[in-house]
Formats: sequence, structure tokens, C-alpha cells
Amino acid sequence: MSNKGLKKTNEFKRVFSQGNRRYGRYVIVYTLSGLQEDSRVGFIVKKSIGKAVQRNKIKRRLREIWRLKGSELITGSDVVILAKKEITEASFAEIEEELVRLLEGNKPGKAKQ
Repeated sequence: MSNKGLKKTNEFKRVFSQGNRRYGRYVIVYTLSGLQEDSRVGFIVKKSIGKAVQRNKIKRRLREIWRLKGSELITGSDVVILAKKEITEASFAEIEEELVRLLEGNKPGKAKQ
């Protein structure tokens, strides 16, 4: 797995405009198949979700789930994970289960839901 992530605004905009999206209770996952070998990921946790400590906790959880499972589930794509407000009440296991389910649904060849 590469340490490269999505950092630039235009990279995020490209995934939002051209990619597929899947909705969950805690997150929205946007994916765009690319030409690179490794997947790149970007996380968005809006200020409306909570104060900095809460937002950073959510980002740490999402990064850890991606580190453990993400590269196995989807390769060669740009992925943006947008946290929803409900994520503050979810356990790590609940977030992990949902994220794995959403990423599995975005494998190449799967239809958009």
C-alpha cells in the first residue's frame, strides 16, 4: 500500500464529479478508478461534526480501517471517505463493518447504488 493520499482540491473535485458514490449510515464513499497501481485515499470530516478532538478521533479511526482493510478491498482507485454526523455515535467495529461493505461494493465491475 502506498502512503500517497489525495491532498489537492482538484483531486477531490475530480473524484466527486467523475466517481461512483455509495451511501452508508456513517460515511459516504466516493471512488474513481484510475491508472495508478495503488489506491489513494482522502478523508473529509466537516467542522459541523464536532470540535477538533472529535474530528481527529474520527480521522484516526478511518485511517486505521483503511490501513488494515482498504488496500485489500480496492486497488488502483482514488477514494474519498466523507464522514457523516452520525459517525460520532458509532463504535470502531460499526464503522469498520460499514466501510468494508461500501468498499466491497465499489470494486470494478459492480454497479453503482
